Order: sequence, then structure tokens, then C-alpha cells
Amino acid sequence: MPRWVLSANYLLFFAILGLVVPYLGLFLTGRGFNGEQIGLVLALFMATRVVSPNLWAWLADRLGQRARIVRAGALLSLLCFLPLLFSRGALVTVVALVAFSFFWTAILPQLEAITLALLGDERAQYARMRAWGSVGFIVTSAAAGTLLGWWGSEALVPMGLALLLGLLATTSGVRDLADNSSDERLASEAGGFRQPRLWLLLLSMLLLQISHGPYNGFYVLYLLDHGRSSGMAGVLVGLGVVAEIVLFLYSARLLARYPLVKLLLIAYGLSVVRWLGIAATPDHLPLLALWQLLHAASFALAHAVAIQLVHANFVPANRSRGQAFYLSFCYGLGGVFGSLYTGWLWQDGAGGQLSFLIAAAFAGGALLVGWRLLRS
Repeated sequence: MPRWVLSANYLLFFAILGLVVPYLGLFLTGRGFNGEQIGLVLALFMATRVVSPNLWAWLADRLGQRARIVRAGALLSLLCFLPLLFSRGALVTVVALVAFSFFWTAILPQLEAITLALLGDERAQYARMRAWGSVGFIVTSAAAGTLLGWWGSEALVPMGLALLLGLLATTSGVRDLADNSSDERLASEAGGFRQPRLWLLLLSMLLLQISHGPYNGFYVLYLLDHGRSSGMAGVLVGLGVVAEIVLFLYSARLLARYPLVKLLLIAYGLSVVRWLGIAATPDHLPLLALWQLLHAASFALAHAVAIQLVHANFVPANRSRGQAFYLSFCYGLGGVFGSLYTGWLWQDGAGGQLSFLIAAAFAGGALLVGWRLLRS
């Protein structure tokens, strides 16, 4: 299987993320949901990332059919998203979004496991393939900001369906692969979930993802409340992803040259700076752009390091479950808590700055746990 097939799947999967994450709050506002309701819907949406990846990864590892799970996830997520085109009712909206997320989140852990199996001992090249996902995210988020400004928030639905159709087409080329990496003995000795250092890593990444709550669900609304257009909001979101792409392209050099846990500490520390900056300077466009460049650290660097550490901690037969648990525990559970506290604090934008200050506190907690991980 050529590498471009997996790169294309990353591109389409994260293009969907680039539509949903920045603009789902705006879409729900257009359908009459208030801040607290949006927080609850986002929490339910994120909760599927706790349950779904582990369920599908268990099934994939048990059956040895990761590629089939990828294709099924693409088809079923498309079918679940379709009702949004025909009904604007609150119940249909919530059920369709949650069902869509349940099947869509089945895809990524399998893609990660198949990609790392394809690369074998060249895992440092993972970030170059994953960078195509960032390209999909930035193109979609920038274009969607402009298109939603022209056509209104309901345009999110046909755009989402088009991207899901593209993803369904690219998954047809995915094939299962044997894992040929040479670190099976190391993974066996590490003991999988029995390794305390793994739990320190997961806890620190959980806190980091909780800190992303205001950014993932409410950043565009925050910018709109402070006088930015939806187009400019899309540009700022896209700028963060440009920084992410650059980091991914050069991450192989960083990961080979510096200790991984020290790179994590740098990512956590810069995340604190980023959230404090967004809270303190919401009306200063050049500084908002600067804080977006730190997305390279708060997301890309942290993820590039964490996924390598998680992968090496599990034997090949369990790597889908290892990646799924990492994604569900850190990103899923972190997304749930982040959405809940942000929705509770938001108060139609009045609590926006406070939300980012709380985010900085969670990132500081990640830094403390990461320091303990380094000392261990």
C-alpha cells in the first residue's frame, strides 16, 4: 500500500475536524442553542471519543481487521450526519452529531496503527504523513470561515457531507499491514498499561487537552465577540495549523536530537503562555496571531512526542488499543471536561477571558506532571 493512500485519509479526516472543531459552536448558536447548551452538546460530542475508539480498537485487534473498521467508520459517520440536512430540530441535531462522532472517531486509531506499521523502524517519518492532516485542517478551516460568513452557519452541513463522501472514497484504498518494527521486546518489557510512567504521560496529556476546552469549542465565538469577522477567525485558526504543519515537518529532527520528555515540558510551558496571552490580549490582532503560532507547541509537538511514547509501550497485537486509549483518555475525556467547564463559564461570552485563564491553570498542571515524568 503506497504511503499517499494513508496521507489522503489523514487529509480528509482532519479536514472534517477543521470544519467541526472551530465552527460547531457557531453552527449550534445558529440553531438556537445557548452557551451552556453548546457546552453540553460539545461534551456529549467529545464523550464519544472516550467510548468509541476503545470499542472499535478492541474489535479491530481481536479480528485483525483494522482497514475494515476504517471503511465502516467512514460509511456510518456519513449516514449519521445526513439527517442534519433535512431537520433543524434540537433533538435531531444532538442525536445526529453524537452518532456521527461515535463512528467517525473509530477511524483515527486504526489509521495511526496502520501508518506506524507501514513505517516500521522509520516511525520518525510519521509526522510528515500526519502533516497532510494538518493541510486538510487549515484549508478547510480557512475556507469554511469565509463560506460560513457568506452563506450562514447552515452551510456547515453540505460542506461536512462533501468531506465525508471524500473520506469514504479514500478509505477504499486502506489495507491491513503486519507490524515490522523492531521494538516488540521493548514494548513487552514496558508492560503496556502496567507501566507507571505511561500513566504520568497520559495524565499530563489529559490536563493539556482539558486546557484546550475554550479553544476547541469557543475560540471562534471569542473572536467574534471581540469584533473579528468569521473570515478573520478562520485565518487565525488556519495560522495555528500552519505552525502545526511546520512543526510536524521538522519534528523528526527534534525527536532525534532532544530527549522526548524535555520536549513535552517545552510544549506544556508554551501552552501556559498561549492561553494567558489569548486571555490578556483579545483586542490585539498581531498578538493573537503570535499566540496562534504557539499551536505548534501546544498541539503538534506534544502529540508528536506522545504518540511515539505510546506506540513503543505496546506490542503490535495491542497497538490499536494503545492508540485508542491514548486518544480517548487524553483527547476524548479531556474534551469532555474542557467543554463542560467552558460552557459553564462562558455566559454568552462574558466569561471568555476567565475560561482561558482556567485553561492556563490546567496547562500548568500538565507541566507539573510532566516534570514528575522527567524525574521518574
